[in-house]
Amino acid sequence: MTYTKKQLPKYCHHKSTDRAYVRIKGKTFYLGKYGTQASRREYDRVIAEFVTNGRQAFLDPDEILVEQLIIKFIDTAEAERNYSADRIAKIVRILRHLDSLYGAQPVTSFTPAALKTIRRQYLDRNICRDTINSYMQIIKHVFDWGCEEKIVPAAVAGALRTVKALQRGRTAAPEYRVVGPVADDAVELTLPHIKSLQVQDMIGRKLVIGQGHTQPINLFPSTIATPQVFATIITYEASGFFVFFLLSILRRCLCRGSFV
Repeated sequence: MTYTKKQLPKYCHHKSTDRAYVRIKGKTFYLGKYGTQASRREYDRVIAEFVTNGRQAFLDPDEILVEQLIIKFIDTAEAERNYSADRIAKIVRILRHLDSLYGAQPVTSFTPAALKTIRRQYLDRNICRDTINSYMQIIKHVFDWGCEEKIVPAAVAGALRTVKALQRGRTAAPEYRVVGPVADDAVELTLPHIKSLQVQDMIGRKLVIGQGHTQPINLFPSTIATPQVFATIITYEASGFFVFFLLSILRRCLCRGSFV
């Protein structure tokens, strides 16, 4: 049965037992003794959950499959969550692997052993430890979301959270290769080939001031109004780029306020 926006399942009387009930898409919910305030409150609760669920039938966790959970999560992530396209693509890639192994199984049958089976496959592919841990966290998050939406029993989601992340030095999974800093000479040779003057500005500022990779966009006058920084800039003033760099800094400072 399809319900309109104004039409809701009715509060009904089961005469033989004198109980109140409401029937939603073929499923009966008993509410308590008919005519009582308690049964009315229970009716309001069931209807509120029905409306919040998009006026869809409540799903029995013993009947919903992992593939259905995946579809519902992805639909919600794309429609309601502020995920980037890259984030969505990563989630879909991980859940596609989950679906290929356990999509036809009920969500209630997905145990910590099943999660470890997926992790073992990633280990066999020689994927880095941090990456495997992030993949496992996404799968756990999907089941936590299903628990929040009353699709997955709390016991199932809670059991998955007991699976600990892989620890450094205690697993065969490799670590990320440490990438060292690029030599200043290589950076200066690269700068002329960067088309964006703004990016050139940020890289040059990082070289001179020694900021982190996210800090050049947050420069304030007090950051550069020091004798050491100006001495460094003067050292490189023979380069046309650093003349542009200095003018760029001064322009930004004038926009943000005086040197104080």
